[in-house]
Amino acid sequence: MFINRLTVSNKLKLIKVKFYPQKIIIYNYSNVKKHTACKIADLINRQIQTEQQVAQHYLSLAVTFLNVKSLYHGAGGFFMKMYFEELDHMQGFIKYQLIRGNIPNICGIEKPNLPDNLPLIEAFRYSLKMEEQVNQLLEEIVTEANDIKDYHCADFVTSVYLSEQIQSINEINHYIIKLSSFGDDIHAIHNFDTSLIKLFPFSNRLNLSKTKL
Repeated sequence: MFINRLTVSNKLKLIKVKFYPQKIIIYNYSNVKKHTACKIADLINRQIQTEQQVAQHYLSLAVTFLNVKSLYHGAGGFFMKMYFEELDHMQGFIKYQLIRGNIPNICGIEKPNLPDNLPLIEAFRYSLKMEEQVNQLLEEIVTEANDIKDYHCADFVTSVYLSEQIQSINEINHYIIKLSSFGDDIHAIHNFDTSLIKLFPFSNRLNLSKTKL
């Protein structure tokens, strides 16, 4: 049995996460009943898989705009930053599973299928859809945790992850509004990307001469 989650944004297939619930070994975890703790463990495992898949999509976006043929290295730096954030979220949920005495479910991920010559504004819209999906899944964990009075889990997800999601969604929305106002003005888009380079200077930190092959 698996659960498919597939969101489509225009011509872009967002992310598809196959979630395989498994029997969770529950140890002595106080204030959480055994049969309800299994449901929370399944939801957290689903979140681990989602964060891992979203990270892969961000990495694909990052290298798309960081390569030498791209004019938008600032956007590439932003997407690379988001890639590392998603990995950090995944690791956080893995640690949380282990602390609760559960077994994290680590599955394979699918290769992102992004179109060639992706417009910058579409890349940010794609990013927004991913963040909104992650936010929805986090809210489902909080709702379930509150229903079974697992307030520690609800507080953990809300204070650590949902707060950050709101900030990310607001930030990306801000970028989309700016890009929408530029229309086809190439110079305005270039200046926008230059401002991102100053905020996310990932490409400026690369020193290929020191790279060991």
